[in-house]
Amino acid sequence: MAAVASASRAGELAIPQVYRDLSGPTVLVMERLAGAPVAEADELLARMPPERRAATGDRLLAAVLRQVMVAGVFHADLHPGNVLVDATGFLGLLDFGSVGRLDDGSREAMGMLLLAIERDSSLTAADALPDLLDAPANELDERSLEREIGQLMTRFRAGISRRPELFGQLFRLVSRHGFAVPPQIAAAFRTLAELEETLRRLDPELDLVESTRRQAAELLVERLRPDNVRSQVESELLKLIPVLRRLPRRINKLSESLEAGRLSVNVRLLADDRDRNFLLGLTDQIIVAMLAAAATIAAILLITAPSGPLLTPNIGLYPILGYSLLFIGCVLALRALVLIFRRSWFS
Repeated sequence: MAAVASASRAGELAIPQVYRDLSGPTVLVMERLAGAPVAEADELLARMPPERRAATGDRLLAAVLRQVMVAGVFHADLHPGNVLVDATGFLGLLDFGSVGRLDDGSREAMGMLLLAIERDSSLTAADALPDLLDAPANELDERSLEREIGQLMTRFRAGISRRPELFGQLFRLVSRHGFAVPPQIAAAFRTLAELEETLRRLDPELDLVESTRRQAAELLVERLRPDNVRSQVESELLKLIPVLRRLPRRINKLSESLEAGRLSVNVRLLADDRDRNFLLGLTDQIIVAMLAAAATIAAILLITAPSGPLLTPNIGLYPILGYSLLFIGCVLALRALVLIFRRSWFS
């Protein structure tokens, strides 16, 4: 609760205060908040003017996006039962058993993803996802990923899909493409997906895409303020200082190894599965072709042999073996041709 409270603006959301002197290992005593859970506030919300409901949903979305993108500390379980609302539209949060935390790199990638939504850029979104998630085990079809993200954004922008499930569908999309989702990123996606259900109850008319675009633009402007940019630059320079301090020593070791002839390069041949599969396939084709040629040559020699043992007065052993080998050679030759044409068709 203290972490989420420090990540929120004063007066934006009500975060219960903890009474530490009354709390212990088995008892948590905290401030009581007025209001009703959004899941049970249908009558209260029905009496609320539409513009107030819209402003309430907008404020909740802005607060959560700021927690995720700017502070990196966020409530990770925002279903309608954990958000309180009163008649004035003021909001409070409950149940802080699940709190997510994002590092700087993840926050920047999340910001790029929201910027892509704000700019309707499927290309930017497709570039942001590999930085945000763990790469798929198999080769990523970047063109297919970009196309599906573009279709998803188009559906929501055109109003084809009226339900505010943008983040939930985006999560399912990256799962289909084989991305591995780190736990904290999964918590952020889950938070945004559950938040959509809460926003739907607060304001059924909320245009999630438009609201996200507007809030993301405001947050990006906030991140680009001179003091924030200076802080980011100082942080990046601080990370580079150890590298720069070790650089002269490493260059000196490299030059000494080169001068003494001890410099070596470790290269792993055929580390990629595709390279190994190609080499194995090529080897198979060569072996089949050599066996076919050997069987055919041996068959010709046996068939044309002038003498040899006889099985019957008119049938010799060598011609029988020759025709058998000729049949085997033809089968192997046909198999080699099939492998060649199959590789040509599917390449």
